[in-house]
Amino acid sequence: MRISLPKWLANLAVPGEEHNHELFGCLQPDKSLEPIFTPPVDYVTIDVGTFDAATGAFSGLITTTETDPELLQHGPNQKPVNPKPHFVGAAWLSITIDRNWRQTTTSTPAPKVGLTPVLLKFSIANHGRASWTLHVAGKSVTVPAGQSSTTVNI
Repeated sequence: MRISLPKWLANLAVPGEEHNHELFGCLQPDKSLEPIFTPPVDYVTIDVGTFDAATGAFSGLITTTETDPELLQHGPNQKPVNPKPHFVGAAWLSITIDRNWRQTTTSTPAPKVGLTPVLLKFSIANHGRASWTLHVAGKSVTVPAGQSSTTVNI
C-alpha cells in the first residue's frame, strides 16, 4: 500500500543520504487512489438571502441598477466609451454610457472566496410549512416541508 503525500513532502531529501530515492520512494503520490480517497475540503457558505412567500419580497444579495439623470460632459466629436467592469469591495461594478451620454451603473453582488467549493444558502419565510422547490445554476432542489433553508453546491 502506498501513502499519498503532498509533493513537497514526497520530494524531501535527507542531506548526505545517497539513496534518498529508495528512502522516500514509498512516499511518492499514488495517483490511482485520488478518485477513491479525495482529501477533505472546507466549503465556503454564502448566504444569498430570504424570500418571503407571503409578500413576495426578497432580502439579500440583489443586483442594483442606477441611471444618472445628468448627462456626462463630453467634447463635440467624442463618442461614449464604457469603462471596463471591475470589483468594488464585494460587488462587480459595470458602467455603461449610452449614445445620449447617460451613465448607468450596475452593481452585482460578487463575494470573493478563495479556490474552494462554494455552497449557496437560500432561505424562505412564511411558506406555510409546505415543501418548496429552488432552481439555481441549472439545478432543481425540492426542500421538504418544515425546512426553511437549504444549501446548493455550485
